[in-house]
This record gives sequence, C-alpha cells and structure tokens, in this order.
Amino acid sequence: MFDRERYLTKGVAKEIEVEMQILLWSLVDNLQPPKDYLQVFELLKLSNGSTRIVHTQEEPEYRSEISVDIEVSKERLKIFIIDSGEYSTMLLSSEY
Repeated sequence: MFDRERYLTKGVAKEIEVEMQILLWSLVDNLQPPKDYLQVFELLKLSNGSTRIVHTQEEPEYRSEISVDIEVSKERLKIFIIDSGEYSTMLLSSEY
C-alpha cells in the first residue's frame, strides 16, 4: 500500500510547500503496517512559526504528533493521502 504512483491535487500544490509534501509522504512510508488506505494529517500553525502535524488513521487506530520548522500558509489545514490500490493521491480535505 502507498508504493505505486503518487499524485497531488492543485490545492496541495498551491497551499503546501514541497518540503512539507515530501515530509508527509515520508511519514506514510515510515508507518509500520498495517496501514489504512486513508491517512489524515492536520497541520496546525504555531505562534513561533513552526507547524504541528497530527497524523491519524482509523484502522488500525493510529495517532502521532510532531512539530517541524516548516511554515504553512493557513492556521489549520487538513490533508488526506488516499491509496486507491493503483495510485496514491494527496489532497486537501476541502477537495474530497
């Protein structure tokens, strides 16, 4: 899962820095199986300019939080990475 072609939407390309995109893909890559087909990331802009990333999945239940020194454009963003079997897509929750 998550090991085939990877795509992102126009919204992600516009709103999310490439460095953050790469980090989110690597968080999925480094997650130990089993992985849910839907990975959820909530990006929270912190007052010091860094970003808190809350990474969750439903089955099996998983939650992780990290802070990184990568700025985001908005106070709060939710991003999905969805594996369809043939390819994976990163998209903003508003694009779902």
